[in-house]
Amino acid sequence: MSTSANGQPGAAALTGPATAGARRNQLLLALNGQFEGAAMGEVFNYQGKTDILIRVEDRNVFIGECKTWGGPKAITDGLAQLLGRYMTWRDTKAALVHFVREGALSEIIPKAVRKIEEHTHFVRRPTQLHVQ
Repeated sequence: MSTSANGQPGAAALTGPATAGARRNQLLLALNGQFEGAAMGEVFNYQGKTDILIRVEDRNVFIGECKTWGGPKAITDGLAQLLGRYMTWRDTKAALVHFVREGALSEIIPKAVRKIEEHTHFVRRPTQLHVQ
């Protein structure tokens, strides 16, 4: 994997093909600027390898799983992977990141929200989210 001038992974992702891994590396580059190098990619956590893991001292402060949008089923599969394999009872901050290469976001976002709301662990919507 290529590194940037400061030794962080991801610089090659800025010019390479737009795969989910390359886009994840772009996110890692930005996150490492904020978290002083604590953001890691493809790291073992709990029962698998998560795409993004930020640890501060001895605690996970964020876990991220990156996917390329492939329809509403991708939400179900991604949530099962994130919640079932990468997060423990101690983890409180996580995100399922979907990169959309094709399709209209105005059509995709409501489908994704509906699929999230159908999940067994769904509790409530944030009050500021206004998706129809």
